[in-house]
Amino acid sequence: MFERVAVSQVLMNQKIELNMGNNLMLWPHKHGTHSFFAAVMRRVA
Repeated sequence: MFERVAVSQVLMNQKIELNMGNNLMLWPHKHGTHSFFAAVMRRVA
């Protein structure tokens, strides 16, 4: 079983200044990258 971890918490722990909330979403027009989505999951069982 897994639970979601807020991406903003992971980024803050790594001292990366991106305000993303629960998911990491990068957009070409906003971040100058290709589109990208990521979620962080932690094993709980």
